[in-house]
Formats: sequence, C-alpha cells, structure tokens
Amino acid sequence: MSIPAITAIKNQLPSLTEAESKIAHYILNNVEDIIYLTVGELASRADSSEATVVRFCKSVGYKGFQDLKINFAKYIVNPQKVILEDYDVNDTLRVIKRKVFQSRIQAISDTLAVLNDDEFERAVAAINTANRLEFYGTGASAYVGINMKHQFLKIGKKCGTELDTDTQAISASLLGPGDVAIGISHTGSSVQTIRCLRLAKEVGATTIALTNQAKSPILKVSDIVLFTAAKETNYKYEGSASRLAEFTVLDALLIAYTMNRYEECKNAMYITRSATSDGKI
Repeated sequence: MSIPAITAIKNQLPSLTEAESKIAHYILNNVEDIIYLTVGELASRADSSEATVVRFCKSVGYKGFQDLKINFAKYIVNPQKVILEDYDVNDTLRVIKRKVFQSRIQAISDTLAVLNDDEFERAVAAINTANRLEFYGTGASAYVGINMKHQFLKIGKKCGTELDTDTQAISASLLGPGDVAIGISHTGSSVQTIRCLRLAKEVGATTIALTNQAKSPILKVSDIVLFTAAKETNYKYEGSASRLAEFTVLDALLIAYTMNRYEECKNAMYITRSATSDGKI
C-alpha cells in the first residue's frame, strides 16, 4: 500500500526526536489501525504524550492528528497498490521503464497529498501582488528556477534567477517589501539557498520554501512552506522524481496566477510570443 503519509513519515525519520520516532515506528507498524485511534490512544500505545503526537504530525507536514488520519483514511478505504522499488543492475529494460514511470507518478500523487491548501493559497496571494519574483536554488534546483523564470516572464511577471551563488545573494539583498523570494531545496539544507531567503526576509520580502523535508533549516527563514514528497531510490543521484514534483507545484502556482490575471496574462503572452517569433530584423 502506498500512502503519502507513510512516504512523509519515512522521509522525516532521520530528523525526528526520539519521542517522535517512537510514534513514527508505531504508525508504520500499525497502518491499518491508525484511522480508528484517538490522539490519546495513539499516545498511550506509543508510550508518548498527546502533545508529542501533535508535534510529530506537524513535523511530517500535517496540521495535526486529524489531518494525518484523513490522509490514511483516503488510501485505506480505497487502497492504491503502487509499490515503488529500487533499481537493480539485473532489471530488464521493460522493468526499468515501469519503475521509472511508477516513481514519477507516485511523486506527483504523494506531493498532491502533502501540499497544504492554506499554504498554497498564501503563496498564490503573495505572487499575485508581488512587484518582483525571484527564484533561488543550487545545482539541479537552480535549473528548476530558470525554467520557471522563463514561464513567468512569458505571462508578463517580472521575474529573475541566477546560477552564480554570489549574484543570487546580491539579488536577494536588493529585494524589498512587496517582492517574493522562492527558495527551492529538496533537502531544505542548501546553505546558499537558505542564505538568500534570509537576506530577502531581512529586507522585507515574502519568502517561500519549496522542499521535501518537513523539519529542515530552510523553514526558519520561510514565511510560506510548500512541501513535495518524492521518494529517493538507492540511486540518490537520480533526482528526476523530486524535480518533477517541484516543477508540478510551481506550475500550479503559475496557472493559479494566470487565472487570477487572465486578460493581463493573455495580452502579455501575445506580446512575448511576438517578440520571439520570426520577423524582420
């Protein structure tokens, strides 16, 4: 059974406290029972307290125990039997194809489940009124930002991103109230991305983090947090599933912004397409 909450719990295990880990392991070993327990019953069975249960739920990306139970209930009542498997050197081409597609499908499905509606709405509202939008990230995350810069520019949104980390820091320091900085970091621990969000926050910009980790340093410098849920295989360098999840969340922000300013964006798309089409020099 593949339940987004299980993915979120497994992703956060290394960063949980000892008390939270006891709750996590009880849940993982008793998946079918969780939806029938009260917060007090779970606390008792995991030899913990109700306050620790609530704190644990928030650590793995949920508002509380009821929110976690709702996620379990959706999948236990109507189970989805997608099983994610690590790649193996003995896999046939047909098996490799199936595993790759399953991992991408599951990353999107799990991200939809953990992406908080309220935080998403706050992010859309911030972008809708932003004077300028800047993306920050390093490595592969930087290229996610470059792609989104291109997409937002096409619909007329003032937007920027840089590959050079020093230039990113300069950019962040020059933002101000009314601007939005989006930091993209799968681990939530990228020193440079955290630095840029901190600089942006210090000068009054709204900061948004896009990360897979519900307990990471980037949350401390973020006004709004959007979570992805992409499972890593043993081939940790193969991060396409996490990139796809990030692209999908950002695409949803882009479409929401476009729908809020439909005529304005439609006109901008006509202008920008004309600027890049073939014509007289």
